[in-house]
Amino acid sequence: MADKISSSSSSAASSPSASAQSRRDGFRFLWSLIAFFIVFASVDAYYVYTAVSTHTGVIDDRAYEDGLAYDAFAEKARAQDSLGVRLDPRFENNSLIVTFTDKAGRPIENARISAALVRRIQGGSDFEVSLGYRGDGVYSAPLDLPFHGRWTANLEATWTEQNTTSPLEYQTAMNFLSR
Repeated sequence: MADKISSSSSSAASSPSASAQSRRDGFRFLWSLIAFFIVFASVDAYYVYTAVSTHTGVIDDRAYEDGLAYDAFAEKARAQDSLGVRLDPRFENNSLIVTFTDKAGRPIENARISAALVRRIQGGSDFEVSLGYRGDGVYSAPLDLPFHGRWTANLEATWTEQNTTSPLEYQTAMNFLSR
């Protein structure tokens, strides 16, 4: 009987130790779970703050209307292609250079060419320039870009041919990278 008492007292003595260990493991798991969700919520809060603070606003105020007018835009593009002129823009040495030729490859000399420069990722930095005639169908304008990076030049050329009285129009766009 003395053996029974000693064995039961030893198991009773080990039971509070196992219970304390189990309780410590439970608290450790609980705090790990809480820490995980705090880290998760902190990362999410950082992403929300970054998204809201770097958003520059609406890129196109008339996106719906532009979508509705797509058919008219496509028709204008087909009519423009039938003119057969060629407007070849390039960006070199901080200058926008455009070569403008007719169907036969002859330079068009009496055109007015303008460029609306747009930086899609940052609002408020858009501006327009007029390109001056340099000879042999080449028009150019120096660009003082406020930021380095990707730009879009929306080009518009207006001219009159000898046989017509109404001005002709040609539009195109080019993307370029400023360094």
